[in-house]
Amino acid sequence: MTSAEWQLSTMEFILGWMFAVPTTIFVMERKEKFADVFKFIYEILHLLKEEAIKKYKKSR
Repeated sequence: MTSAEWQLSTMEFILGWMFAVPTTIFVMERKEKFADVFKFIYEILHLLKEEAIKKYKKSR
């Protein structure tokens, strides 16, 4: 791993934590309202994954 790669991965790690920790705390405080939003997002991502799998199988 070169110096540039190490710096990039460290930056990604720090930025990830900068966003993840406050977001987690924010969601924990307002669990009820956000549970539905996250469930909705999860379902959309799940459907997109299913569609991608179908297209991949069709193309083979």
